[in-house]
Amino acid sequence: MFKELCIKDTSHLWFVRRGLFNREYELTDHTHLYGKLSYQWLSRREAVAQTATHKWSFNFLAIFSRTVTITDETGIIIGKAEREYFSRTYTLNLKSGFRARFHRPSIFSREHIWESEGYGKIVTLENNFPFALDNDIYIEPGQTPATVIPLLIFLGMHLAVYRRGRRAAR
Repeated sequence: MFKELCIKDTSHLWFVRRGLFNREYELTDHTHLYGKLSYQWLSRREAVAQTATHKWSFNFLAIFSRTVTITDETGIIIGKAEREYFSRTYTLNLKSGFRARFHRPSIFSREHIWESEGYGKIVTLENNFPFALDNDIYIEPGQTPATVIPLLIFLGMHLAVYRRGRRAAR
């Protein structure tokens, strides 16, 4: 169903929402389908990302929590993304030792960026909403482990969609 993402061949992807009222987003290069992000509830606090080789669940710890837990298909927690008080930056800590930060460069920016201390800028998510139902994803060439890139893309998209929903509810 999904094709495995090869980072060396693909540096520009799109996250496409299928319909205005659909709760599913697909990761594509307009030729192949690489994965899907779907939401369990209307609040968009719980999401499931599925690729050709992995399946992850993203869930907030509690109602007022700013910590997102990441579980794999067996139900084991493989990492957490935490946001400090009065901050817009999420810090991802995986059990494998990988650490990265997810942030927007400025308040008026449409971009969200994944950065790591050892690898630099990894992935840029450019938000095209409300003008289009797709988001541009740019993968920076580097030495980042290829198995982490799809997780960063799906988690970053989940955090961006959740933040956009929170802003719309105000």
